[in-house]
Amino acid sequence: MKPGGRDSAGAPLGTIPLPDGSGNYLVRLAGYAYLKTLDTVIEYSRPNLVNLRDCGFFNDYLSRVAHVAPLLFDVQLASGYRDIAVLSLIYDLAQPRRKRFYEVALGAGMPIGNVRNVFDKQGLCRLYDRTRILVNLRQTDHHDTLEELRVLPALLGGVVVVSEDVPLRKTIPYYRSIVWTDYAGLVDTVRDVHRDYERYHRRLFGDGAFTAVVAEMVESNRANVDAAVRRMLCL
Repeated sequence: MKPGGRDSAGAPLGTIPLPDGSGNYLVRLAGYAYLKTLDTVIEYSRPNLVNLRDCGFFNDYLSRVAHVAPLLFDVQLASGYRDIAVLSLIYDLAQPRRKRFYEVALGAGMPIGNVRNVFDKQGLCRLYDRTRILVNLRQTDHHDTLEELRVLPALLGGVVVVSEDVPLRKTIPYYRSIVWTDYAGLVDTVRDVHRDYERYHRRLFGDGAFTAVVAEMVESNRANVDAAVRRMLCL
């Protein structure tokens, strides 16, 4: 989180530099007092864990954490027939930066749909099966963590994801399978991907690298859960 973000009071200063070089990100851990009472906490964001580890303030919490990537579906990459050209999952268009992007995209003639109220696994899987491009953008100017619960399941369904860039991007195992850009470049980048979709799909998924990374994440999830269970059982 950048300094000045909501609920940032009391968050310690971390070691990860801000993009503009004006300082470092804060390290916010909501519900810290409660989390310390738990035997195990499941965390899906590796950048979050790196940020927590590097700041040095949350070692007692990190000793309880099991990293589990959100592999909600099996890999299904075929580009096939997809009737949703560009998808946004911006639930709350009252958020100013999301509303601004959506209005600019529509004004530029982008064939973008804003899907709401899809919460179950089967519905989400069907939605991604129909989608070519997913646009991922942050809710606020201060919270910069990648929304992996949105992005990774889409990638598993063969969706080309265009996302705002994030700090610690290279700690994400599948970062090479995402099209990165900044907020100002989102509309132009999505337009380019839409224009040349098949080439982007082949580049991101065609060489087997993403499937191999997913296989590694599956094994890592198993090992991390096994280690957490052993720790709880004192084995």
